[in-house]
Amino acid sequence: MTDAAGYLRTLARAKAQTDSGRWVEAAALWEQVVAANLINGNHWDQLAQARFESRDYAGALAAYEKVRDLGVWDQRETVFPSEVWYGIACCHARRGDADEALRALGRAVELGLRDLERASRDEHPASLHADERLRDLLGLSDVDGLGRDEGWRADLRFFAREVGRRAYRPAESRREPVAS
Repeated sequence: MTDAAGYLRTLARAKAQTDSGRWVEAAALWEQVVAANLINGNHWDQLAQARFESRDYAGALAAYEKVRDLGVWDQRETVFPSEVWYGIACCHARRGDADEALRALGRAVELGLRDLERASRDEHPASLHADERLRDLLGLSDVDGLGRDEGWRADLRFFAREVGRRAYRPAESRREPVAS
């Protein structure tokens, strides 16, 4: 793909395959697109999604890491750094690396992942569902066995963490630093 017209045709075909859910074909086309434009985080995000959906978790992980480094400024929707880290966590979980999955999920939580319960419902990190570290990380530990006072304390600790984690902080950016 040496000409602009060829690049745009391949880009259109990649989008069409993605829209149709033909993930293997989409991944092959997105690979051509990113090879022609290595600095567009949006395209790397599309490649990550296509590889993930086609069960190429190692390839998706590599693409998500590029998205993490480049950032995304897609107009279809905002891809927050926490969502990129969630994708990285899901790749590690699917590859059977619980420690790296939990580390990446912890980073997603730090960066403001909104739906904490998703990780306990989602099929992709299912290998972590029985891991108590996941429940602790998400603040979903079982308080039923606790006494009334200890249960309230656990709830208040979770509430305080969430207020601090999700608070609007205009002077502080939660954006990932761009690698130099």
